[in-house]
Amino acid sequence: MFEALRHSGPPLPRNDVIVAVNGEGVFILDGRFKTLVGFHYYDIVDCVAGCVNDLKRSTISFITLDGAEFGFLSPNSSTIHKIVSLYLEGLRRRSRWAVALQSFQLQDYTGGSGVDFRLRQGDIVELKDETRHPLIRSSWLYGRCERTGAEGSFPSDTVYVLPTAERPHDRFLSMFRSMGRDQMSTLPKRTGALILSSGTIGRHQNHGLESCA
Repeated sequence: MFEALRHSGPPLPRNDVIVAVNGEGVFILDGRFKTLVGFHYYDIVDCVAGCVNDLKRSTISFITLDGAEFGFLSPNSSTIHKIVSLYLEGLRRRSRWAVALQSFQLQDYTGGSGVDFRLRQGDIVELKDETRHPLIRSSWLYGRCERTGAEGSFPSDTVYVLPTAERPHDRFLSMFRSMGRDQMSTLPKRTGALILSSGTIGRHQNHGLESCA
């Protein structure tokens, strides 16, 4: 738990708050440890540490999927950022869930079966172990589309890998279907080779959220 002062973003019942970070997400508490607002890790698109030049005080900001940005002043901003970024990165490496950011179609006739794999914006994709598919390139993923039940490969930049250990609820996932192209373009893209073993998805190179300074 870290003491903080609300600096920007949506109003809260009070400005002097406590930022609590645990395995489920980030929670903003009042002095009696009552939750004022909370974010699961899959709600958080980015976490940014910085400073306010005129005040010479460090800041921490949480940007959520719905576009809100909650900013706080805290002497522990750097520590908060490191902890939250580690959680986001670790969850994204192990996540088996992704959401299609755009439409995609792949017709594969190499095996003579004419496999047709399609995605459309907002489709939920369960990522699979593509080590069984040696022809998949490092910039591609393999998974099952919940809507159609079909399995296939697709470029990694056509989906947003959710930082979560379990499938998020449908109400949250439905947000992606109504997003505009500009909103979609701000979501972190998964890059780097994919390594899978024992049901765990791992990534290297630029995995997870970009480092914030």
